[in-house]
Amino acid sequence: MNFSTVKDNGWDILIVDDTPVNLRALAHILTKEGYKVRKALNGKMALTACHTTIPDLILLDILMPELNGYEVCSLLKVNEKTREIPVIFLSALDAPSDKVKAYNAGGVDYISKPFQVEEVLARVATQLRLQQLKRQLAEREAEVEKLNKTFDLYQRKVEKFTCLALQEINSLLQEQTCISEVFDKSMKIKKLVDDLQTDFSLNARK
Repeated sequence: MNFSTVKDNGWDILIVDDTPVNLRALAHILTKEGYKVRKALNGKMALTACHTTIPDLILLDILMPELNGYEVCSLLKVNEKTREIPVIFLSALDAPSDKVKAYNAGGVDYISKPFQVEEVLARVATQLRLQQLKRQLAEREAEVEKLNKTFDLYQRKVEKFTCLALQEINSLLQEQTCISEVFDKSMKIKKLVDDLQTDFSLNARK
């Protein structure tokens, strides 16, 4: 994956961890890579930060007081404004059941503590790239919808024009039919006149 392409988009990442050392370490790693980083020391701060400005990605610790990571993620997912934010869980809990619980809560990935720098960067870049593709897809869908509306508009105009054209053609055909009938009648009258003239000439000779 081309990390530089992902980083060049000015991504906003929110890190949530009640341990200041972890918070500073992750912030340093991501800031050094060119990401914009915000920090929250607990779940309530994280929710407030999300409602203030929607981040592109959240790195969320699980074991926190008051609101744990599972609860924070669940609250984000039931809110229409924040449900689409991807959440990567961070935790020293490494049992399969913990990871399943994290995914069930709405997480998209899981990083075990102590974390490795390269793993963090790779997983972050992967999720941001997916976000990038989703946005591009949404833009394409919007463009297609716009084109469909434009096509429907032109199609209605074409149908209206076709209807008017058919009416004009039918009118012309009717006029042509009338002209044809008049012509036929005039020819019959001419024939009658010719016949009368012929009869008159014959009678005059007699």
